[in-house]
Amino acid sequence: MELGAISKLVAIVYDCNLEIKRAAAYFFARLAESVEFHSHLASDRALEAIIAIASLEDVECQEVSAFALAHLASDRELQVALVALGALKPLVAMMSIQAEPRHYAGLALLKLADNFENHVAIAQEGGIQALLRLGRERTTDEELQYKAALTVGTLASNAVKMMPHTSETHGGGAAARRGRSEIGFGAAAMLQARVTQETKRGTEETLSYLDKTASQDPNASKGHH
Repeated sequence: MELGAISKLVAIVYDCNLEIKRAAAYFFARLAESVEFHSHLASDRALEAIIAIASLEDVECQEVSAFALAHLASDRELQVALVALGALKPLVAMMSIQAEPRHYAGLALLKLADNFENHVAIAQEGGIQALLRLGRERTTDEELQYKAALTVGTLASNAVKMMPHTSETHGGGAAARRGRSEIGFGAAAMLQARVTQETKRGTEETLSYLDKTASQDPNASKGHH
């Protein structure tokens, strides 16, 4: 790292063959495991490179880059930046396939959802449904299922509260005139409706999961309140 390996690898990773992309993913992942290297990865634009590798169809690239993103997403200083750089799209896509990347992608999404500022973006990108799927999967470990269930309820509720009111995006209101919102009235209304629907579904499935957990362990419900 001190010899400038990160920037040199970032410079070639977009135009290299698949084997080198895989090797780059492993290199970035090993650095991402240590919080002390996160700022170096960010300043040398490795975050963008990791997201680009995560977007490839190669399962090995997906798995290793998702592993890296899960570690990077645990760093609160990078959570908003990762979402702004486009990390949500490949993570949500990984959640829809039956493969190992789903586990690390789920961890990364849960970490990104810890940040209130990311909630609307996660909802818009389909992250609520992705986390619902994670919670329903039998192959998901119980701790991850439980975390997903709790996160969905909070995330969906906050996303709805943060959505711009349709009145602010309609006509020539003051907010619209000042350029605060670029979402048209119809688009905002549809988006609010979609997120509201996901909120209801997320709340119902969260309660259902917690009820099931409590019925299996009488003492479990005490720790959920």
